[in-house]
Amino acid sequence: MILSKIKTKHAWLNVLLMACAFCQIVLTTYFTIFEGKIHMGIDSSWEYLKVMVAAKEGVIFPSAFVNTTTHPEFERLILAVPLYKLTGNVFLAYGLTNLVINLLTVFLILKVCKNYKFSATTSLIIVNLFECPFWQVDIASITS
Repeated sequence: MILSKIKTKHAWLNVLLMACAFCQIVLTTYFTIFEGKIHMGIDSSWEYLKVMVAAKEGVIFPSAFVNTTTHPEFERLILAVPLYKLTGNVFLAYGLTNLVINLLTVFLILKVCKNYKFSATTSLIIVNLFECPFWQVDIASITS
């Protein structure tokens, strides 16, 4: 059982924080894949369009677009374009891309926390602060 593997005096809190982080990852992934088109704004529609144009051109970075605010090597296009070509669904491609980047970021956060010798509880609180869907999804538009 997971409780026996966690050797802290706050094992129940760590289990709760792990469950909370897991639920937030699932919630964010669900909304990205299945609800993205309903809550799409100008910024996200531009990103979806870039993926579709890049896939049509057969390149990772479409030549018709100029990135003025971000470096293209840090964009999700690198993973989203191949996934879009594979699935044919831009929302699924971006959802899976966001999930991969999200999980890699959580892994990096946990590695940094381990290097600084943070407790498991502190590390899980930091992960939950990062994962909080209020930062990633427009909750007001979901509930209205």
